[in-house]
Amino acid sequence: MVEAGIVATTVIHEDGAEVLTALHGPGAIVIGHPEDSCCLQNHARTDVRGWAHVAATPRFADRLRTRVRQLEAWAAVQARPHLQDRLIGLLSLLAETFGEPTPTGVRVAVSLTHGQLAAAIGATRATVTRLIGRLRSGGVLSLEGESGREHFVLHFVERHHHR
Repeated sequence: MVEAGIVATTVIHEDGAEVLTALHGPGAIVIGHPEDSCCLQNHARTDVRGWAHVAATPRFADRLRTRVRQLEAWAAVQARPHLQDRLIGLLSLLAETFGEPTPTGVRVAVSLTHGQLAAAIGATRATVTRLIGRLRSGGVLSLEGESGREHFVLHFVERHHHR
């Protein structure tokens, strides 16, 4: 279980492409994966503190149920037919876990590159950059912070309830 910090789960494809499949924040259960051909890996994105034995902790079943719901929600976002809907859905899911209220919306307090977002929704980096520009000009989101450490601010967040 992640006590503090952010852990990313990725999969490495045969061509070397790394695809983001989940981000885990405080309270999330991260299940180790055996070394096999599916190439799932967990990486600390920030300084991380965690507990090794969580099955005996209070609310373990609730936390595990939350993890399954988040996996299903991530899969549902990736199954949307339109890339823009996938991007908004993914950013909304991230806002659910890593969101910080702002006067104009919800800031996603984890920074992701356009390439990482593209891999997560099955698009190219250039397409994600175009979609972000379209969403910015449409007033759906804005960027906050300095180049390379930018964070998305969603002015409308799809409400899920996976926590």
